[in-house]
Amino acid sequence: MDIVAPPDPLRARPPVTPPLRLHHNAMHDLGGFLAAADALALSGVSRGGRAAARDWADFRDPTPDRPLPDKLRRLHVGPHYENAKFVRSFGSWGRGDGRLHCPTGVAVDERSGDVVVVDTGNHRVCEFNDGVFLRSFGSYGGGDGQLKYPRGVAVDADGSVLVADTNNHRVSVFKDGAFVRSFGSEGVGDGQLKSPDSVAVDGEGNVLVTDHYNHRVCVFKDGAFVRTFGSKGAGDGQLKYPTGVAVDGEGNVLVADQLNNRVCVFKDGAFLRCFGSQAAGDDQLDYPSGVAVDKRPGNVLVPDSGNHRVCVFKDGAFLRSFGSHGGGDGQLYGPSSVAVDGDGNVLVVDTHNHRVCVFGA
Repeated sequence: MDIVAPPDPLRARPPVTPPLRLHHNAMHDLGGFLAAADALALSGVSRGGRAAARDWADFRDPTPDRPLPDKLRRLHVGPHYENAKFVRSFGSWGRGDGRLHCPTGVAVDERSGDVVVVDTGNHRVCEFNDGVFLRSFGSYGGGDGQLKYPRGVAVDADGSVLVADTNNHRVSVFKDGAFVRSFGSEGVGDGQLKSPDSVAVDGEGNVLVTDHYNHRVCVFKDGAFVRTFGSKGAGDGQLKYPTGVAVDGEGNVLVADQLNNRVCVFKDGAFLRCFGSQAAGDDQLDYPSGVAVDKRPGNVLVPDSGNHRVCVFKDGAFLRSFGSHGGGDGQLYGPSSVAVDGDGNVLVVDTHNHRVCVFGA
């Protein structure tokens, strides 16, 4: 059986229990596999554990110079349209100021134009303006103001930054870089989360969170639980490992339904429609890992991670795609999130190139 790796190796989850087995769920839960391999390697339990850690090291910090092994990577290169022009990129691999380690989330503060990037591998949030580093906040841990493999981010109307603190199973709120509060805890009940993946804020101040391993979207208001929608499955209104959420100008909620390879649309918790299917052609997706809305034309942008591109839809119909696999200008390597700034530029988190790419219309 061919082993197919998902495009985002930093989905860090609690370690699985040895022995390690490479099956579909383990491959999807690659972060847990890596954590277990690392634990075995560090403890010296077995040569197999050390070999696993070595064999999978490329998943930790893949770069164009050290890509994923061919036998573990499914590469789809779809049509590359020139409608979106590459402008610039910022960020590079590392841990210092302005550096990134497998970033996975991005949002724009509409008041200041600052770009807020979730620096997943460094367990922090970085802020930039015009590509220039401003500051970072957060550190590894489970205490107030600490983060553990955060993945998603949103900025609300008053400039508060809401972070999907994935491995702490909560949403943490910051203002001007200072911790304000957190909400959510690990579990399956009301108000609980299991590896939240992304966050968005609607026009009424409701916070929508993709509750990844509970296969649903949770809604909060001022930190208080409101409701959930979605359940595990592939039918109408069902989700399978949702990874992105956005709200359009009409209040519709769009959810990147990752393992169903589609985007689902809801209104007030009720299912409306979905679009996309798995493959590399037009209007098809492979591990969509996020979603954003350009509210002026009403376009929906989807980072199509497995195809190393961004797909653009309107009213569920495919318009175009841009990006191709690689590390050069205008190329992408497992993009995981996208946002649109006040000038209409599209900011794409180019996860495995450890940068953010900016495209103009």
